[in-house]
Amino acid sequence: MQLIGQVQRILRRYQHYAAFRLLVLVSLVIILVFLMVESVSTNQVQTTDIDRDMVIRATLDSLADQIGIEYDSELDYEQRAVRQNTSLINEVRWPRVAMAVLVGAALGLAGSVLQGVFRNPLADPGLIGVSSGAAVGAITAILIGVDLTSALETLPDLGILDPANLSGLKFAQALAAFAVGLMVTLLVYRLSRLGGRTDTANLLLIGLAVNSISGAYVGVATFIGDEQQTSDIIFWSLGSVAGVFWEDVYLAAPFVLTGVVILPTLARQLNVMTLGEAEARTLGINTERLRQITVGLSALMVGVAVGFAGIIGFIGLVVPHLMRLLFGPDHRLILPGSVISGAIFLVAADMFGRTIPNPSTAGIAVEVPVGILTALVGGPFFLFLVLLHQSRRKLT
Repeated sequence: MQLIGQVQRILRRYQHYAAFRLLVLVSLVIILVFLMVESVSTNQVQTTDIDRDMVIRATLDSLADQIGIEYDSELDYEQRAVRQNTSLINEVRWPRVAMAVLVGAALGLAGSVLQGVFRNPLADPGLIGVSSGAAVGAITAILIGVDLTSALETLPDLGILDPANLSGLKFAQALAAFAVGLMVTLLVYRLSRLGGRTDTANLLLIGLAVNSISGAYVGVATFIGDEQQTSDIIFWSLGSVAGVFWEDVYLAAPFVLTGVVILPTLARQLNVMTLGEAEARTLGINTERLRQITVGLSALMVGVAVGFAGIIGFIGLVVPHLMRLLFGPDHRLILPGSVISGAIFLVAADMFGRTIPNPSTAGIAVEVPVGILTALVGGPFFLFLVLLHQSRRKLT
């Protein structure tokens, strides 16, 4: 605890310097780009590792071809190995990394916004029931077998987004995840209101109850589902960005980017909310409207994230606290920092999940789902936060 206090005091000396803030943001971007390239180039089985230089060249080749500019990567596409690696890079690994970036950014940003609007440092999409509610929606879509392929086929061909290659099943699951996640979030928020304000203890307790109910629902769904449905449900429960294609990325990106673009514009209002809800209203902030927008967009991002990647917890809890440690209470920096850091967290977790374990005795590579890795990090961190708050209360 004393070490954390010393680190906070050191960082507070530099947090108000614009150069320090810019340096931190630029460093986060560099770390994210490095991890993305590293994730594409490495794999659990060393024989399928790809040189970073080739990853960069093949990626630039693909981008130049899509943009319509000339670029000579000097790769010999006459060689079969080059063609295979290029296809692996552009069609398998980059979509997976891109989805990890989107999901991580969505969860990190949603956690920061929910903590700011509820004025609760323990608010998290997973802890207050948003993620579990979204999972219930996705699992319900799996059990019912909702398929929106026919609806997607009516969409125009936008070039990069060919409706013929879209998954109506995944889209239906993402849509159901958003709808149920939003309803559960509003329910938890409504029930946790006490005397015109959101009570922290009620919020966490009601979120815990919702998570328990959702866990029971997942168990029942696993029991009554057929073999394929059970396999899909286990996927949602553990969380994974495996098996993602560019069409999935293109479908999820607009929803996530909507929140990434709009929510940071509300940073000043969230800063005012830290003074208290009554004080914010006095200063002209429409707190109810702010809460509706932030909760709605957070539910949208988390619902899409759960719909495509399953339940991935604690990113929305860990990342905002790290950003507050670096930047202080200013949401103008916390929100963009959470977007980048959330992406870093999930890309790193996915990469480690693919590379840490050794292949099985049969020579088959076995991955650790990212939801397990984020829980291993986030669980102890959550316990640490509780103990830290207890120690501060004793001092006061």
